[in-house]
Amino acid sequence: MAAALAIAGCGLDQFYKFRENASENPETFRRRHTSQYKSYDDPDIQDDFVDRTDPTHASFTLAIEGISCAACVWLIEKRLLQLEGIHQANLNLTNHQLRIEIDLTARKLSQVFVELHHLGYRGKPYQPSQQVSIIDRTQKDFLVRIGIAGIGMMQVMMNTFAIYLGQIDWQFENLLRWTSLILTLPVFFYSAFPFYQAALRDLKSRHLGMDVPVSLAIILAFVPSVWATFTQTGETYYESVTMFTFFLLLGRFLEFRARQHLAVSSNSIDDLVPATAHVVKEDQLLEIPSKKLTVNDIIEILPGESAPADGSIISGQAAIDESMITGEFDPVHKQPGDHILAGSTNTEGVIRVQVSHAPSSSSISLMVRLLNRMEAEKPRIAEIADQGASTFVLVILALSIFTGIGWYFVDSERAFWIALSVLVVTCPCALSLATPVALTASSANLRTEGIIATRGHALPALAGVSEVVFDKTGTLTNGQFDVVQVKSLSNQWNEHQILITCAALEAHSEHPVAVAFKPFIGSLQVRNISVHTSEGIEGFVDSHQYRLGKPEWIRPGITRPGNGHWLLLSSADTDIAWIEVADQLRPDAMMAVQALKQKTLLTTHMLTGDRTERARQINDVLRLDHVAAEQSPHTKVQYIEAIEHPVLMIGDGLNDTLSLSRADVSIAMASATELTKQTADILLLNNQLAKIPMAIILARKTQRIIRQNLAWGLIYNLIALPLAMTGLISPWMAAVGMSFSSLLVVLNALRLTRKVQI
Repeated sequence: MAAALAIAGCGLDQFYKFRENASENPETFRRRHTSQYKSYDDPDIQDDFVDRTDPTHASFTLAIEGISCAACVWLIEKRLLQLEGIHQANLNLTNHQLRIEIDLTARKLSQVFVELHHLGYRGKPYQPSQQVSIIDRTQKDFLVRIGIAGIGMMQVMMNTFAIYLGQIDWQFENLLRWTSLILTLPVFFYSAFPFYQAALRDLKSRHLGMDVPVSLAIILAFVPSVWATFTQTGETYYESVTMFTFFLLLGRFLEFRARQHLAVSSNSIDDLVPATAHVVKEDQLLEIPSKKLTVNDIIEILPGESAPADGSIISGQAAIDESMITGEFDPVHKQPGDHILAGSTNTEGVIRVQVSHAPSSSSISLMVRLLNRMEAEKPRIAEIADQGASTFVLVILALSIFTGIGWYFVDSERAFWIALSVLVVTCPCALSLATPVALTASSANLRTEGIIATRGHALPALAGVSEVVFDKTGTLTNGQFDVVQVKSLSNQWNEHQILITCAALEAHSEHPVAVAFKPFIGSLQVRNISVHTSEGIEGFVDSHQYRLGKPEWIRPGITRPGNGHWLLLSSADTDIAWIEVADQLRPDAMMAVQALKQKTLLTTHMLTGDRTERARQINDVLRLDHVAAEQSPHTKVQYIEAIEHPVLMIGDGLNDTLSLSRADVSIAMASATELTKQTADILLLNNQLAKIPMAIILARKTQRIIRQNLAWGLIYNLIALPLAMTGLISPWMAAVGMSFSSLLVVLNALRLTRKVQI
């Protein structure tokens, strides 16, 4: 079919008039496959896997079958980006997921599937359940090919030993050669077929990938052996063909298994949201697909079930397991009014939840979109390695030819096999694997700790920072008021009575201070409520009037009991109690700052719009290196830009968005606004600041592993190449060496999955 397309492309369509047997011409070929994928242009089908940013632009993820190495990634990405209307095409080598951004006015979705088919790959809309079946099918295919190659290798080796070591007549030797040929045929045509298939794709795209030298080596060992068998002259090397194929397949399979181990945690997020939801309609429970939920729907979640959407609990209490999202394994007690995240699991209790976000815009959908964005972006070092690998293959082919020519004049009988060894032993698979497997492993580790990198450059940038800047409110502090202390001014009032009275009053206020009293709401009923803007609130409980608010509003001229945010509760002319509320530091803030200073040796900063006195109080506890108070969003940006060294910014508010975008790398808290999360390079899903030093240590370790992998790939080739060129390595040893080098890179990257201790 490639020939048919070439004939048409050259304007030689008249060729088909002279054919005695009809064959499918290119236009028929294109129409048949276009109609095969045309259903993907249906908007209803697209709703299942396409994310639309606007009516004309969309992004979607495909699961690609047939990926064998980094060359496949290069081919697919480069070809798709040549097409008009495709703005982004990024293929993840670890999980074989292709992320595409497309202009629907310039190109149809079906045309993307057709183009992949032309390249020799099969794409399907990514579905977690289908991905598992694809992986299982690929694994079974590997095992069958390895089994055939292994059996063939063992039988051919027995024949070879008999020929080389035994004193047998030429008739029996010829019989063993024919037997070896028959045993090698399934290995050559079936077990090694993926290498030929990938090599052909590379050659058609004019890109030299790793499978080109591999396929050449197998073919160049097999064809002369067949000639020698038919002519009954010369030597046969069926054992090299079978052994070479077996070890290459085994190495690829082990590499495949290791990469799939890394990809499991990447795919697990997609499995958190259940396929169906129990919706309450007119006091009846109806089971509907989760994707059809809308805002304000009431759903019921039973013990053992996962939440299909974000929402607020309206009835019932439950212990919610959010470990798959935040990394924290202790269930969190939830009650009416509390928020629940899509994907979290109800471990006990029956609750009813009012949906606050449709599944397509839930927090977990945002996480998946940001993860896809991260996986679609490649660090600069990975791009350089991919480009270098292609050039390296060309150098290998040239060296193999020159080595063969040189040895022909020295020892013509060994020239061919030495050139074959050079062709195989220096295949740069390890160089192409060095960066992606390390980044995948470290990202998977961070995900188990509740940290998600949303940009491809995030981990390399995080490893290089030397300064860290914290926003104060909502980052170092909880971001909401809490009751710090209560000072009763009347013997008739205890702390409990004071707090439930304040809570009853503040239940009717929208002021941020009201949140501090929410845990103390009881059964007291308040009437005749009056809210005084920026001053306080008053109302009647039974026949008594109470006022709660600024001391100066209630009792002009009164002296506060100390610094801080104090409220006064009074009744008529009697002052009842002083209540101090404050936005308190997060429990692990001090631990995080000390670890950043001592373990990662970073310089620490705090920026806040709060007054200088409050900033000083915070720093008396945390002991940061630099503090800047009374900062506006604009001056925060200026502060970041004035820092001469690579800087990490950590924030949560909308006012932090500009600062986050100006920093070399940024982290957003789980409580941040959606715009802030999308701006940041990393998300801290569990709000635990103590995880940040761990992330920096892991990022630095990742860079070391990448450098080790690249160094190993280069050192291996520098050692193996001269040995092969001098004839000290045979073809089967070259196959083992190449497979081992790739496997070592993957195993070294697996060290990044270990838990980091700080």
